Amino acid sequence: MIAMVALILASIFLAPVFLQSSNPCSSCHGGAYSQNFDFFVGNGENQLPATLGVGQTVTVTVVVENNVNTGRYSALSSVTVTLSSQNGHFFVASPTYNIGLLQMGTGTASWQITGESVGSDSLIITASAVNPHENLGFSDTYSPVPSLSVFATGLTPSPTPSPTPVATPTPSPNPTLIQTPPSGSTPTPTQATPLLLFHL
Repeated sequence: MIAMVALILASIFLAPVFLQSSNPCSSCHGGAYSQNFDFFVGNGENQLPATLGVGQTVTVTVVVENNVNTGRYSALSSVTVTLSSQNGHFFVASPTYNIGLLQMGTGTASWQITGESVGSDSLIITASAVNPHENLGFSDTYSPVPSLSVFATGLTPSPTPSPTPVATPTPSPNPTLIQTPPSGSTPTPTQATPLLLFHL
């Protein structure tokens, strides 16, 4: 019970240090200093596929921005960006991309994703950073729209079997009939026309 109370009190007092906010600097400086860390939506370097085949691998790239109005204490450290699948239809190689130190301006994170099963999915991208001055935490989440469609690939139709060639019969010459002559005469081979015999 005491541990539970201590945990709740610690979370209350430590919350401002890791508070997700568009401008945590305002808690001390009011409007004089402004710093935001977010995804640069609409940047031309973003690569966000809308379709992906099962077994196919493509690149996902997003740009994050350290938008700050002062040069003093402006750098962000421990900048990481993580990509995950909402529905498990694709696999992410190395889900967490480590940017590290990010000065005023933009940084890029990139991953390789591979389609695993057919279905609709979404890219879930989260980013976090810390301003070492006063240890202020920054974070943002991005899920591009439209969602990612993973489709079946490699389903080529079976080849149509070619017809089995039929052997053309070789015509045989007309048979030569040899008639047996009456006994005592010299046999003379003759070409005879086949006779049809009818029995009455």
